[in-house]
This record gives sequence, structure tokens and C-alpha cells, in this order.
Amino acid sequence: MKKILNYIILVFSTLLILLSCNNKKQHDNIYGIWFSYSVVDKEYSEFDIDKNNIGVYSHYGGNLGMLNYKLINDTLIYKDSKFKLNMISENQFVLISEERFDTLTRLPDSVITYNSITPMNDSIFKIFYGDFEQRAFNSWIKYGYVTKKELQESLNDTTEIIEEIILIDNEK
Repeated sequence: MKKILNYIILVFSTLLILLSCNNKKQHDNIYGIWFSYSVVDKEYSEFDIDKNNIGVYSHYGGNLGMLNYKLINDTLIYKDSKFKLNMISENQFVLISEERFDTLTRLPDSVITYNSITPMNDSIFKIFYGDFEQRAFNSWIKYGYVTKKELQESLNDTTEIIEEIILIDNEK
């Protein structure tokens, strides 16, 4: 009986050690390229995360810049907000705050993100934005914001916007 108890204690303590080591290393898994889609805001965003900074580019907000963050245990501190970090797998994690619940999913390393464009020029930005927009559109369809048909119809809309030039009288 004592051997079984010792064996159980050995297995349990080994498991605890492995889990605690894994918990420290799992935060290294947040480095990389991620996307998130907010169903509430209908907002597609991409994140570049390295050891010190998080760069965010969103469909509606554009470039939000590279900003510092801190990671303390399971808490990520970013832009004066605290988020509980919960790793689901090496390809997905959740950030939880009082106001938000965001799931970030890893993108392939081959994806060009806004913050990885160097040098910044119009032709490279056009390639990036075309790919980014397609990923955003795919998220809209996947999460039910639009159907594929509705999206295609909106992209084919050729309604002409008529502009009127109003001259300003500068002689007063």
C-alpha cells in the first residue's frame, strides 16, 4: 500500500512540475502573428506580437502602432488595461478583461502584416492590404456578418457618387 501511495505522489508531483514549467513557457507561444474577429464590433484585427511590443492593424481603425506590453504570470498589461491570458493551444489563446473577451488565432508566419512591411511604399502596402482585406472578408462570412453573395454584391456596387464643387469667395 505504501508503494502505491509513493507512486501516486511521485506521479502527481511530476505532473505538477511539468504543468508549472509548461505554464512559464506557454507565454512564449504568444509571439507571432495573430488575428481576432469581434462579432459584437464586426471588427477584424491582426496582431504582431514580439517579446516587447504588440502591433495592431484593424479593418476599421487601421494602424494602431507598436505598443509596449508586460506579461506578469497570466496577466497581460497593454494600453493601461489588464487581460487574463489563457492559452488554449499553441495556435490560439484568449484575452479576458472586464469589458472584453478576445480569442486570438495564429496566422501563418508567411503572412505579411502591416508592421512587417519594410520599406513602407505604395506597392507593398497595396499587396498587404489586398491580402488583409481578403482575410477580413473571409472572417465576415465565417462569423455571419454577411453572406458570400451579399459581400460580392456590395463589392460589385458601381453606384456613382456625384460631387459638386463649391467655390469659396475669397474677395470679402
